[in-house]
Amino acid sequence: MRFALLLEAPHPRPWTPTADGRRIRALVDAAVRAEALGFHRAWVPEHHLQEERHHGGPPEALLGAIATRTRRLGLGLGPVLAHPAVQHPVRLAAAIAALDALSGGRSAVAFADPRAAIELGAFGIARAGVQEEADRLIERVARLLAEAPFLGEHDPDGLPVRQLVPRPQGRPHPALWRACDRPADVRVAAEGGLGAFVRTLLEPDEAAEWAGEHRAVQRGPRCRPLGAAVETGVAVTLPVHVAEDPETALREGLDAVHLHLHLRDHHERFGAHRPGRTRALEEFGRLRATTGHDPAPVLAAPDGPLSARVGGSVRGAIGDPDQVVELLARYRDAGVDEIVLVPPLGLVDADAFERSMVLLGREVLPRLADDEDDDLVEGEDPAIEAALRRRRPAPAPRETVVLPREDGPLDDVPAPAIGMGSVSGAVAAGPEGAGDG
Repeated sequence: MRFALLLEAPHPRPWTPTADGRRIRALVDAAVRAEALGFHRAWVPEHHLQEERHHGGPPEALLGAIATRTRRLGLGLGPVLAHPAVQHPVRLAAAIAALDALSGGRSAVAFADPRAAIELGAFGIARAGVQEEADRLIERVARLLAEAPFLGEHDPDGLPVRQLVPRPQGRPHPALWRACDRPADVRVAAEGGLGAFVRTLLEPDEAAEWAGEHRAVQRGPRCRPLGAAVETGVAVTLPVHVAEDPETALREGLDAVHLHLHLRDHHERFGAHRPGRTRALEEFGRLRATTGHDPAPVLAAPDGPLSARVGGSVRGAIGDPDQVVELLARYRDAGVDEIVLVPPLGLVDADAFERSMVLLGREVLPRLADDEDDDLVEGEDPAIEAALRRRRPAPAPRETVVLPREDGPLDDVPAPAIGMGSVSGAVAAGPEGAGDG
């Protein structure tokens, strides 16, 4: 089983002018530290306008910084919002390709259907049809990355024949995943030949059911890959904080983990948000006992085996190294390929965060981790080969000529002036004055 981090930059009010910069730099530093401690990958998600939850900005910017300071760490772009109202497929494909080229082929990308109301309203996205729009965008991005050149689309109003640059190093393209919040999402990911990036908090036995469903659908007749290769992996997210003993882990990490989850749920489940006015930290104090973040049932049983949920509240991987190893081993035995640990970065004391990371790297990962790459399959497996044959065919190659001005013939464009000295002089002289005097 592989180990990754999902890194967000939460920033509860009150704010100071330089605090966002410190949080962004701390996120990059955490990824660099993760490589040294043996983590396989760092994922950075895309969220827009979700104040207090994530102040990291575009994930490709942060991952570009991480790429220049690491050599082995996998770079997980996303989950990114898969909708053309948020980003054009050409721009997204170029960002993926640039990150992959910069990092030497270390990137992967996870896509998500937009669902948070604060983003849907801002981008003018209707809830109906988001899955279909995501499917189309993922397919276009995968083809832009894999085809040289991109062969256009059957729809006359679709993307034309073009060559995407830069080119990704990973072939045919970086591994493609899809965010999954419900069992139906796992089936959608499997039908599209995508890895399942599970964001819902699952117990190991639930994870086994989701992973089994993903594998069964992906190897069955309903799988019609959106990309040129199939990602067979299942990744599960889990909050984490580790200390030398369970009591210390809970004292340091439980409130921070619960606040981190509350910030997510405020924007995605129950929050009545007033932009620029809501104070989520105060709301958390009022509501935590009724929104699944009550500390009492967790604190009542600090010792013993861990579980994702305790008495209607959340615990996850908050405990000592032995407790965390035992819990994560159950996810491994359930068929999970990648465990994505979510630390409360920026919400827990910096020294406590560093100690937790060190314990993970020295006492947890060596007992469970391996060095496998993404489970990316282009062929060889009969079920996967059959699925790839069901992939929607690209248009036949055709000769395409793109004129500098597509509204006029080449002879309608004047030749550029030559030998006119400086640009300012050329502008001042103009075409008629070029031969005067």
